[in-house]
Amino acid sequence: MAAIVAGELAYSQSMDHRWLRVVRITIVAIGVAATRISCARKADLEGAAAQHPIAEAADRSRGHGG
Repeated sequence: MAAIVAGELAYSQSMDHRWLRVVRITIVAIGVAATRISCARKADLEGAAAQHPIAEAADRSRGHGG
């Protein structure tokens, strides 16, 4: 979030520099990518935690013990 704010601030202070626009877009893209990676890791961890009891119950129902 701070990266997005910094990018917006840099862009608003100097509207005539095209390279600042590129920097702004890059900062926003990095922020979005970091957020997506963080959400994907969280989903993976939640998915692994959710699958473990199910796999254990399935093993018990097949008579493999747990």
